[in-house]
Amino acid sequence: MLSGVIPRTAGVAADYPFIIGSMWLIDPINVVLQGVLLVLVWGHLGIGATPWLRHRPWFAAWAPYLLSAAVVLPLLALAGVARSVATVDALAARPGWFDAAKERAFENADGDRAGTLADLPPTILGGLLALLAAVLAARAVRHWYRTRHGRVRIQYAGGRTVIVQLLLPPDVTARDARRPGGLEGHEQRVAILFIDLRGSTRLGEKRLPYDVVYVLNRFFAEMADALAVTKGHYAQFNGDGLMALYGLEQEFDQGCRHAIEGAAEMLRRVDALNADMKAELDEPLRVGIGIHGGEAIVGSMGPPDTPIVSAIGDNVNVAARLEALTKEFGCDVVISEIVATAAGVDVARLTRHEAEMRGRAATLPVYAVARREDLRTAGAP
Repeated sequence: MLSGVIPRTAGVAADYPFIIGSMWLIDPINVVLQGVLLVLVWGHLGIGATPWLRHRPWFAAWAPYLLSAAVVLPLLALAGVARSVATVDALAARPGWFDAAKERAFENADGDRAGTLADLPPTILGGLLALLAAVLAARAVRHWYRTRHGRVRIQYAGGRTVIVQLLLPPDVTARDARRPGGLEGHEQRVAILFIDLRGSTRLGEKRLPYDVVYVLNRFFAEMADALAVTKGHYAQFNGDGLMALYGLEQEFDQGCRHAIEGAAEMLRRVDALNADMKAELDEPLRVGIGIHGGEAIVGSMGPPDTPIVSAIGDNVNVAARLEALTKEFGCDVVISEIVATAAGVDVARLTRHEAEMRGRAATLPVYAVARREDLRTAGAP
């Protein structure tokens, strides 16, 4: 049986059986409306709380349990209402029960205050409707303002202003926002090295695929060791070559010196590898190396599940272009004058070229290095 007494209002002392009986026995539609109100309020809470919580890292794991609770709790509440109605029906079977309960409830009631409280519901409803109208009007004004003025204004030199409207794909989720990637980089002056294995296509013409894989694995293992001993960072793999960054944790000049030392170490290891695999190779392995330096965007890039620290930018493209120029100049290494100067390379024995760069009107001074011994930097023994 329901029990308990609610706080007194206007001197009315009504227990729960009387309250439920007042709704169910006089006009059953009131109980139905209470159930509908419960579902609407609870659903509104869920709709509002979900966007707030879904950005939390733990939400994805807990979402199934929260959804179960969100469904079960209102069902239990409705089941409680149904049980209360059944209890009231049982009490109402006693002759005079409801009249006696009503007399007890209003025994000490203040009639004036009770009448005032009875007049409040229309006023409260009107206030709620006014608040709802104000919210809808505010949303309409905000939508008009954002549509007209955009979210971001970009002002260029000369006074030109561009209004940018930020857009997201229609299927984006909170999980996408937590995934690594995107604009996580920063500008930094680094030295960029590209190395490419020459004649890799011919290497596979007379060998089984497993033999080619073996040779390539030996080659890349030596190149990775060369990076490790010269403080280089592996940044990209492109099939038969790789890209490396120097100076991620040092000053630019020091990074350029390490890049030059890295190129020399790579050439030394290629020579050693040729000597070790002489009986297995029809012709020695040859490489081309391009080194350039300057500002680049450095950061975590690549697939979200396997990102690596790499770099992008015009100077990266220039370094790749210098690697390709080794074929044109008939040398092993091409370094830009920027890197040679910063590293303190003795350029007296090197051949200087003015290299044309795609997309650039001016040429770029570079040096062609034909011998590993010429890759000496300031302070090198």
